[in-house]
Amino acid sequence: MRLFLVFSGVAGLVGALVVLACYPENPATSKQRFQWLSRRLRLSGEGPIRSARWIPFGPTRIYWALGELRGQDWGWRSAGGGFRDRFPAPLRRYPFAATVFFAGFSAFFGPLPAFLVDAGYGTSEVFALFIVNSATSAVAYARAGTLASERDSVGLQLGALGFRTGVFPTVAVAGAAIAPPFGLVAVAGLFIGIGVSWAVIAVTAMGLETRVAPERARAEALGLYTAIGSLGGGIGSALGGAVAEGLDYLAAFIVASGLVAGAALVVRSGLDNFDTPE
Repeated sequence: MRLFLVFSGVAGLVGALVVLACYPENPATSKQRFQWLSRRLRLSGEGPIRSARWIPFGPTRIYWALGELRGQDWGWRSAGGGFRDRFPAPLRRYPFAATVFFAGFSAFFGPLPAFLVDAGYGTSEVFALFIVNSATSAVAYARAGTLASERDSVGLQLGALGFRTGVFPTVAVAGAAIAPPFGLVAVAGLFIGIGVSWAVIAVTAMGLETRVAPERARAEALGLYTAIGSLGGGIGSALGGAVAEGLDYLAAFIVASGLVAGAALVVRSGLDNFDTPE
C-alpha cells in the first residue's frame, strides 16, 4: 500500500511537469473581450465597495455577486444580467439531472470495492478491475468526442445512462453468482462497458454545457457542472454505503440504478432542445 501511494504521488508530480512543459501559452485578449470584462467589473457608488473590482474573489465581491443569483439589481448589475439571464432554462435543469446521476454513480462505486472483496476477489484483482475501467474510459474519450460531434449528444448520453441503469445491478448479480476466476472475467467485461459509458457521459455533458451556454456564462456553466458533480458524488457515496450496511449490496446497487434512471428521465423530458445553440 505504501508503494502504491508513492507511485501515485510520483505519477502526479510527473503529470504536473508535463502540464508545465506542454500547456499552451495564454491566448491574446481581444479589445472586445477586454471591454466586456471591464463592463462586468464596473461598479457604481463610492467608498469601500470600489475595492471589489480589484479583488474578484474577495468577500465583498462574493456578497454583491449573490444579488445576481436572486436576479436583483443593487446598483451595479453586471453586463451579463442576472443568473436567469445568463442561464437559459435547459441549462438550469441540467445541473439538477447531473447531480442526481453523479449521486447514482457514487452510490454504486462507493460500496463496490467492499462488495468485491466480500465476494471473494483479492485486493489486487479489485485494483485491476478499477484500472480496466479507467483505462477503457481513457481509450474511449476520443471516439466518444467524434460520435458527439456527428450525432445527437442528448441521445448518446441517454444511451450511456440507460446502460449504467441496467449494468449496476448486473455487477452485483455476476460478482456474487460467478466465482473467481470466471467471475473476474465476467465482471471485467462489465467494467469495460461502464468505462465506455463514462467516456460518453463525460464528453457529451461538457459538450452540451458549452454548446448551450451563452458565451458570457460558459465558464460559469462548466464550473457549476464540476461543483455539482462533487456534491452529487459525496451524497451518493454516503447513501450507497448506508444502504449497503443497512440492507445489502444489491439494494445499494439498485438504489444507484434508480438514481441514474431518474436523472435520465430529467434529461429526456426536460432537455429536448438542449442540443440546440441559443
